[in-house]
Formats: sequence, structure tokens, C-alpha cells
Amino acid sequence: MPLSAAEKQRRYRQRRDANPKRREAYLGKERAKWKKDRDTGKKRSVSELNDRERRDKRRKWRAAQVKSRTDKAASAAIINQCMTPPLSPEQGVEPTPGPSRLELE
Repeated sequence: MPLSAAEKQRRYRQRRDANPKRREAYLGKERAKWKKDRDTGKKRSVSELNDRERRDKRRKWRAAQVKSRTDKAASAAIINQCMTPPLSPEQGVEPTPGPSRLELE
């Protein structure tokens, strides 16, 4: 069965990150790309945004954080549900035991 695109990508990233030199080269390229985008004006820091853009960006950040927290809680609940042993089956209700000694008169 052929691999899906996500599986291919996952394997590629694992291979890339397994080799420290290759990972460092990748990170260096990413830093250079980010710096180039900053210099050309494609990327701006929040302090450089106008008020409307800043509000919009922060609103998106908050929404992403809420989604991240709900996803994390949902996955934790699923894992917890899988790890919890099943409930014991209920047998008939038994009477509560009384005193085990008989009173002598």
C-alpha cells in the first residue's frame, strides 16, 4: 500500500532531523529565509503593525490557543478513557452484613 503524503512528509522530517548536520543546515536556511522576508517587508513584527492588523493578529492567536487547548484536552480525555479499566459488573444488591457475634442473654 503506498504511503500518503503526510506519511512521506513525516518520514522525510524524521530523516532530516536525525542527522544533526542536516538539521542545522535546514535551520540555517529557514533563518536566512525569515531574515530575507523581514528585509523585503513580507513579515513584520507586531510592534510594526497598525492597530487594526495588531488586533486581528492577536484575535487569531487567541482563537488558535483556544483550539489548541480544546484539542489537547480532548486527546487527554481519550487517552484517559483508554487507560481506565472497565467498571466491574454489578452483581445483585447484597444485604449489608450485621454483627457476626450472637448476643447471649
